[in-house]
Amino acid sequence: MLVGQFAPVTIRLGEDGELQVHDPGEITIVQDVGLRVVCKATLRWTVLGFAVPVTLNSLTVLLRPTIAMRADIDVLVFKLEIENADIAGLPSGLDSRVTDLVNHELEAKHVELSWDYAATLNHQFDLPDLLKPVERLRLTVGGARVKSSGDSLALAIEFYADVLRGTRPSQ
Repeated sequence: MLVGQFAPVTIRLGEDGELQVHDPGEITIVQDVGLRVVCKATLRWTVLGFAVPVTLNSLTVLLRPTIAMRADIDVLVFKLEIENADIAGLPSGLDSRVTDLVNHELEAKHVELSWDYAATLNHQFDLPDLLKPVERLRLTVGGARVKSSGDSLALAIEFYADVLRGTRPSQ
């Protein structure tokens, strides 16, 4: 699966922190949520002036797909959220505190994957000369929605089509 190909990957946290994600294991689709990826990771973040590496025996990451507005355009966004972290040598109560801190940082830094699907999919096609006076077909993206079900992620995109006449310069 494509998601597994992202690892290993390093995510910057704050001024000097980083989360290194590696060894993806189970990848599942969670209905109405998105993708759940279980992997291993190392967290490095400065504490009291020291960059302390912390091993995460297990890290469960959620990738939540949504259609969101960015710079006045709709884009497909996969937001990253830590669902659970099993940090070596820490009691589970502290695991959740670290998870909350990392999620806060991910949200603050807008760590996400995004795609301006309209820029990719809006297109005009030249039509053959035998269709005179029709010269071009224009497809323009309208709205979109994303859904996760038990076995798939789906992106439904609405298109508007227009036939253009007389748009080619005279020869």
